[in-house]
Amino acid sequence: PDMRITAIEVTQAVQDLNNSVDLVANKRTYARVHVSSPTSIGSVTANLSGERGGVTLFPTLIPGNPGGTITILTTPDRAQINDSFWFELPSSWLGTGNLKLTARLDPANAKNDPHLANNTSSVTVNFLSAAPLRLRIYNVRYTIGGTTYQAASSHLDRLESWLRRAYPISTLSVSRDTFTYPGGGLPNVDTLNTWLGFIKLLRRIFSGEDGRVVYYGMVDDGGGFMRGKAAGIPGTIAS
Repeated sequence: PDMRITAIEVTQAVQDLNNSVDLVANKRTYARVHVSSPTSIGSVTANLSGERGGVTLFPTLIPGNPGGTITILTTPDRAQINDSFWFELPSSWLGTGNLKLTARLDPANAKNDPHLANNTSSVTVNFLSAAPLRLRIYNVRYTIGGTTYQAASSHLDRLESWLRRAYPISTLSVSRDTFTYPGGGLPNVDTLNTWLGFIKLLRRIFSGEDGRVVYYGMVDDGGGFMRGKAAGIPGTIAS
């Protein structure tokens, strides 16, 4: 066999093989070690080690793939998670600054690969400090024809989960409130954003709230669909 490492991809949600997408310190991070071979080879393992400032980090990681092994393919598909090795990086490795990762394919040479030089590869990535995202979610209650609508708590849970996973942040600080839309009928997004802006202004004046807190109105679509809109871009108010 002539197995080889083709790339080490370090990802927090969105990434390319050149690691051109910035990484945020102290956010859950995975490394994918992409490999190939002229012929398919089953039950191959690998490991991954880390280094900061010339100091080796512990432990040496084993793959998270089922059984810690994969079948190395001739034309692996990046969209298939188990066509590559994957490793979750320990939280202690994720501080601000450079991190060097070194992958070793078949470290014990159990497959008797005659060309070992391309079985080891390293990449250095940089973790950047990022401000936390402070979010105030308003679950908007409105009434149509005697029926009152508001989003289920599970919908708010999913919004928070998605933001934590997809956004370049390490911390999401969330508070939840309910806002009863005045008058009847489906909320108008511009009117709703104006109300949220007024509430935000009052909180800044009387509570000293940080102006960077993002206000987000969630409108359940049970009474009709309100197209979402930001009050301004960039801005801190949207529904």
